[in-house]
Amino acid sequence: MMLIDCGLNIQDAVEWIYTENDDLDLHGGTPMKALLAGHKSPVRRAAQFLAQ
Repeated sequence: MMLIDCGLNIQDAVEWIYTENDDLDLHGGTPMKALLAGHKSPVRRAAQFLAQ
């Protein structure tokens, strides 16, 4: 939901969730892998970066 609030459409949000993210290298690489591993805070920080 945060991604939609940041201005992404559904397709872009889904793409972001499954795309490698340098900020999440230590937590699985993609936002989805990080979330599945229980690392929600780093994913939230990465998503908040989009809003800037």
